[in-house]
Amino acid sequence: MSKNKFMLVLSKQLKNIPELDRKEILSDYEEHFRLGIQQGRDEEEIAQALGEPNKLAKIIKTEYAVNTAEKNTTISNIFKIMITATGLGFFNLFFVPIVFIGGGSIIFGLYALVFGVFISGGALALSPILKIFFPQNVHNPLNPLLSIPLGIVVCFLSYYLFKGMNILSKKFGKFLLNYIKGNINIIKNNK
Repeated sequence: MSKNKFMLVLSKQLKNIPELDRKEILSDYEEHFRLGIQQGRDEEEIAQALGEPNKLAKIIKTEYAVNTAEKNTTISNIFKIMITATGLGFFNLFFVPIVFIGGGSIIFGLYALVFGVFISGGALALSPILKIFFPQNVHNPLNPLLSIPLGIVVCFLSYYLFKGMNILSKKFGKFLLNYIKGNINIIKNNK
């Protein structure tokens, strides 16, 4: 494959990467060709050594998504990694979505639980006041002197549970990042 065809295919495959970053990546591959030609190799040989540009683009896009997520770990960036990683191989087509959906569902469920604990604490703390205005609708068998502080304690507990969930979410994101990075290394070494 000629240098021009290699660069054209690679450029087309990297169209979703921001232009400045894409130009930098393509410049690196231009440099590979320039150095190879200086060493007396022809374009076909250099292109073959670099690998098939479509496969190379998948690896580059996944690495780019991983680097972006490492700088700013958000659900959106983790989702982008999941999408790009499924293109790296047959195993990832099944494993990555299952882990992402399974782990994501558990984390979402735990966040819902924390929210429920917060709402319960607020309801417990406010129930003596609400009972004054809605005596038929509010039933709290606890003494108001116990209900209010207990409700406040439950709300504070939910705050710490929420902080713990944030830590758990970040650890799950890092687990996915490390899995994908390891996968990229395996693919690069098999090239």
